[in-house]
Amino acid sequence: MVTLDGKPEITYPCRWQYRLIGRFAELMEAEAKAIVDELERPHTLSEGNKSRTGKFVSMELSVEVRHEEERLLIYDRLTKSQVIMQVL
Repeated sequence: MVTLDGKPEITYPCRWQYRLIGRFAELMEAEAKAIVDELERPHTLSEGNKSRTGKFVSMELSVEVRHEEERLLIYDRLTKSQVIMQVL
């Protein structure tokens, strides 16, 4: 469901999925783990697709978030990472 201001209606706490894209899976995994471990949030991280040339890899990060501010904080920290090129 979508609210009147166009935002999705999200009931917290919930599991939130982030798709991470970068070049080095091991570095991305370490960075994502450090971010969610600092917040002491349960999470899973799994490797996704690789580009046809093998230059890029995606990972799926699933995190239990308590509220919108925490969800946005994790997103912000992931996007500021030097090893994660894109967060969806």
